[in-house]
This record gives sequence, structure tokens and C-alpha cells, in this order.
Amino acid sequence: MNEETTIQWIEDIDIVAAMVSFTYRSVQKHFAKELARYHIGWGHFAILMSLYDQEGRSQETLAQSRGFDKTMIAKSILRLEEEGIVYRKIDPDDKRVKRLYLTEKGKN
Repeated sequence: MNEETTIQWIEDIDIVAAMVSFTYRSVQKHFAKELARYHIGWGHFAILMSLYDQEGRSQETLAQSRGFDKTMIAKSILRLEEEGIVYRKIDPDDKRVKRLYLTEKGKN
């Protein structure tokens, strides 16, 4: 590869990176606008999608599966409960564990 080709390749990477960044920000803005009516954000949406895929998870397994911080999950679940989107139910086999489920509003 000669120097001119290398420079062009680097410039192309910058253009692609800028486009990926722009696209990501655009998608984030769109989601934020759409989710605002439900009083939830992007992180809440990720939790809802995870529960939609597999209800009955504990907060700990949810955090581990998505790489979320446990504190962030706890605060987010509290917010989603306040909005009537999720509810917790004590695990009948282990009273220390609370399982997470979507309400009808959450499923919709």
C-alpha cells in the first residue's frame, strides 16, 4: 500500500466512523422521542425487551445477561413499577429472590 492509498483509507475510516456515530445518535433521539410518552428511557426499554424475551428473571440474572450494573437495574425496575409496566413476585422456591414480570401495559 502506498502512502496516498493509506491516507485515503484513513480518511474513509473517519467518514464511516462519523456516519456510524451520526446514525447511532439519530436512532437514540428517535427512541427517546417515542419512549417519552411512556416516561421511560433507552435503558428501561432494554430491560423491557429482555423481560419480553424471558419473563420471570431475577434482577441479578437480568443484570448479568445484559451487562448492566445491579444498582442501575434496581432503580430502573423501581421506575418501571411506578409506571405500572412491570411487577415483582417472590419466588416460591427461594423467598429471597423476586422475579420480574411485565404487566399488560408493559406487554403492550
